[in-house]
Amino acid sequence: MTTIAITTFGNRVSARLDCADCFLLVKVHDGKVLTRTSMHLDPRGGRQVLEGLGVRVLICGGLTEQCVRMLRGSRIRVIPWVQGDVEEVLTQFIALHASAGAVAGKEGTS
Repeated sequence: MTTIAITTFGNRVSARLDCADCFLLVKVHDGKVLTRTSMHLDPRGGRQVLEGLGVRVLICGGLTEQCVRMLRGSRIRVIPWVQGDVEEVLTQFIALHASAGAVAGKEGTS
């Protein structure tokens, strides 16, 4: 199972990670969505919150150097500079990684 977080602004991927205060938390297994939850994110403790939730993949818009430093050393795979509708982005991500035989971020169990 892989846990994915997508920063959101309404129904779109948030333009900047450091300005995002919400994200969609999605648990995926074998290309199927098991659970999905909208959550608020405090940017000051973002990395610890994401790691505590077991997030393996973070899909977001732009990143500042401060965000890069915050995420450095984490086990979270960051996919930055993504734009568009959250549902379309999630569907494309799952389809791409399921067709490759595994969802990205899968390193045993997570």
